[in-house]
Amino acid sequence: MKDEKQAKQALANLNGRNMYNTHTGGCNNLNLQISRNKTIEVKVNNSKSWDYTNPLLPIQMDSRVPAGPFEMHQNKNHIDHSLLTMHGMNMATAASGHPNGYNNSSHYAPQSQHAPQHQRLHHLIPSLPGPNQSSYNQAAAAAAAAAAVAAQSVSGFSPASTVVQISNFPDQIANPDAIFTLFGVYGDILKVKIMYNRRDNALMQFKTYEQALNSVTKMDKVKLFDKVISVAFSKFPEIQLPMKNDGGLAKDYSTSPLHRFKKPGSKNFFNIYPPNVTLHLSNISQMTTQDQINELFSKYGKIINFKWISKENNKMALIELGCLEESVLALIALHNYQLNGSYLRVNFAKEYRNN
Repeated sequence: MKDEKQAKQALANLNGRNMYNTHTGGCNNLNLQISRNKTIEVKVNNSKSWDYTNPLLPIQMDSRVPAGPFEMHQNKNHIDHSLLTMHGMNMATAASGHPNGYNNSSHYAPQSQHAPQHQRLHHLIPSLPGPNQSSYNQAAAAAAAAAAVAAQSVSGFSPASTVVQISNFPDQIANPDAIFTLFGVYGDILKVKIMYNRRDNALMQFKTYEQALNSVTKMDKVKLFDKVISVAFSKFPEIQLPMKNDGGLAKDYSTSPLHRFKKPGSKNFFNIYPPNVTLHLSNISQMTTQDQINELFSKYGKIINFKWISKENNKMALIELGCLEESVLALIALHNYQLNGSYLRVNFAKEYRNN
């Protein structure tokens, strides 16, 4: 790690955590401790060791990993530029410490889920600006390449996966429509499938990797109804819905009119917040009053604060409920609720306090 503080933070967050499911226990729990070694010496980058700060080290290919995307030029100071467009590898750029990351959509390239792994990897790593780039940027790209190699060779997981697994969620949201509405705050969900034998586990397939990543970063470890929800990327590249009636545990939302991110460049992309007690209401009818809204939302909890934030003819409001559970239930029940001829749009907002 970069320093002792980060190492201790990793230890606090990950020690004892199950690698595949935080809450079910089992034989895959991480056992971490601070090492007595002050530094790690890496002589070659391969599937067993990797120096994320030194892109000039030779790369030793693992025979299990297709070598195509990671071929090096004979000149060790030059990384093959064909390596490289990472589809949102935030984890890798974070590991490299790059200040800007690689979140600009111009770095992304479309890819087919059904293409061979070695072809798909060409689209999973950040583009390098050119051979004269700084060693700092080279280190960032090398870190991204390493993360992609590790992800593919260790578990078969694609960094550009759009399928997310949620586990340990409470009974109050244990149906596809509730999951679609709640997690739909963070992206357009195409499919939801609750596990038949584990009703507190489900899979969701998002339209894009970035939207799936939003749900993971915003919803993982959220506590609802005394249960800490675990949200992580799934090893499955796609959700297969059952052919027979499964009792309503799976549903296809690919043609749903309730997707929030249908318009490219929509302001919805820039107003995404973690679950909290404050809800943002929009598309409110001009005839709707504060009393009507309070009466509607009071069915799901105690109203703490209310504030109009109307702009021109676009009537909007912020409403704060008594606790997170109440705001979640209100969002699930009242998003797209018809009130005075208009369909309410409900999202999580920045927390509002009327002091």
